[in-house]
Amino acid sequence: MKIMLLGWWYYHYANSMCHACEKQGHEVKKLVIPEFKEITSYWVKMATKIGVSSIKENFFQKMNTEFIEEVNNFKPDVCIVMNGKGINHEFLSFLKSKKILSILYMSDSIQCSGFAQYLSNLPLYSRIFSYEPSDTLLYDKIKYLFLGYDEDIFCPKPGFQKDIDISFVGMLDNNRMKLLEKVAELAVKNNKTMLVRTNPLFPRRHIFHDVRNFQRKRKLMEQYPFLNQVMIDVPVYNQDLADIYRKSKICINIHRGPQQQRHSGMNPRTLEILGCQAFQLVDQGHLGKVQLKPGKHLVEFSSVSDLCEKLKYYLENEIERLTIANSGYQMAKERYSMSACMKHMLAGTDYFSHNSEQSISLS
Repeated sequence: MKIMLLGWWYYHYANSMCHACEKQGHEVKKLVIPEFKEITSYWVKMATKIGVSSIKENFFQKMNTEFIEEVNNFKPDVCIVMNGKGINHEFLSFLKSKKILSILYMSDSIQCSGFAQYLSNLPLYSRIFSYEPSDTLLYDKIKYLFLGYDEDIFCPKPGFQKDIDISFVGMLDNNRMKLLEKVAELAVKNNKTMLVRTNPLFPRRHIFHDVRNFQRKRKLMEQYPFLNQVMIDVPVYNQDLADIYRKSKICINIHRGPQQQRHSGMNPRTLEILGCQAFQLVDQGHLGKVQLKPGKHLVEFSSVSDLCEKLKYYLENEIERLTIANSGYQMAKERYSMSACMKHMLAGTDYFSHNSEQSISLS
């Protein structure tokens, strides 16, 4: 089968989907959906902010016209679109006229404000999947499907020493920083090694940001003195990220934001940590649609005090920690890889493994 995938260049997900399809014997062509704000100049972005909407509209119109030409040349059987930003009616109607199966996969919640202007396109897709369970309540065509982990990147490797007691990787919002400050205090006062890797908190896009960043850094140091001691605000991806998981005795996973209606399912990091055969402490309430069981495949925490108590316990109980990590790895490998994700997507199945005993054939 010939598959065309229109994907963002963020992280590895689009490439991982392509590789998973290729391993299953499909011919795949990937096209990049650029992020307008990332490839345009400062002045162009300012012009769009003050109401010159034609610039952005012309940009995406040209992109969709180019995509139509690519489809005519490649002649795919299936077109998979990640997230759907910038994809217009003209392109989707063209796919429909050519009887090409169109699949939308949301690796972000469709409820995020950035997708509002594309909601009118939903009826034009043949199938729609989202990693966020609450999205399925918005439109009956949307089905839940986990975002699988890339088993070529996030996998066990011999020779790694567990020289990091506690790690966290991810963007830092207020909720995460409050939790991690308490954890960092625990680590520092008990001589435990802790590593927090995050995206730059204060990016410098032009010289006027320098004064602002200096003031914000001082304020952050005052509010989170322990977190500042263990934090490196440089992003980490792919193999380097997997290496951190492999070297960590405990990986903390905190889902984003207080808006639980938009973050009710497990994030991709849940599976990536398990894929590395690493032990995971995750905030409770996100495993409702999968067969991962707290206490068997990973461990949930309910509050900052609960998190700190469980950190102490599992750092002291290595055999129990390793047993849970191995069990989580086996479950992830069996059910939640990117290869399994793509098989479900192309089969068109509605994936509700936790609520149904019916098995889904992936042959």
